[in-house]
Amino acid sequence: MVRARVRILMAAVAVAGIVAVFGAGPAFADSPSDSRSTAQNGNVTTCSGVNLGTDTQVGADSGGASDSNVAGLVKPNGGPVQRGQGQELDVSLSGSDIVIDAIVVKGGNGYNTYSNPAYLPPAAQPDQHYISPYNNGGNVPDISHWFVCYHASGTALPVGAAGGIGLGVVAGAALALSLARHRREGEPSTAA
Repeated sequence: MVRARVRILMAAVAVAGIVAVFGAGPAFADSPSDSRSTAQNGNVTTCSGVNLGTDTQVGADSGGASDSNVAGLVKPNGGPVQRGQGQELDVSLSGSDIVIDAIVVKGGNGYNTYSNPAYLPPAAQPDQHYISPYNNGGNVPDISHWFVCYHASGTALPVGAAGGIGLGVVAGAALALSLARHRREGEPSTAA
C-alpha cells in the first residue's frame, strides 16, 4: 500500500513538472487567435515574405505609419478577442483605386496574415481589430511590427501590354481620319 502511494505521488510530481516546463495554458506555442486570418509561427518583415513581392508596403515597428494611400494605427486591443489584452491594428484607405492584398500583424513568436478581401479595407472599415496570434501564454500580445501589402487597381496598361490591339486602334483611327479628309476634299482615296 505504501508502494502504491509512492507511485501515485511520483506520477503527480512528473505531471506537475511537465506542466511547469511546457505550461498549462491553451497553447504550447503561438496559436491562432483570429478566424479571419492565417496564423504562422516565425517572423516575416516584407511583402515578398508573404509572396506579394510586387506590392507596395507600408508598416512600422509597433507604432502607426502611413503613405498617401494607406494608414495603420496600433492601439490597445478593443476587439472581441481578449478585449484589453495586447494591441490591435486598424487600417484605413486614403487613396483611390487601391487594393489591399494582405495585412500582416506580428507579435510574440508568430504573425497573422489577413488576406480575405471581405476582412480588408474597403469592405472592412476601422476599427477592424487586427491582432497577432496568441503568445505562449495564450494571450493576445503587443504588436512588434506590422505591414500592409497593396497595389493600385486602376493603373494604365504598360507600354506593349496592349500589343497589336493598341497599335491597331491607332492605325485604324489614322486611316479613318485620312479617308474622311480625302472624301471631304473630293480627292481620290489611295487606301484600299
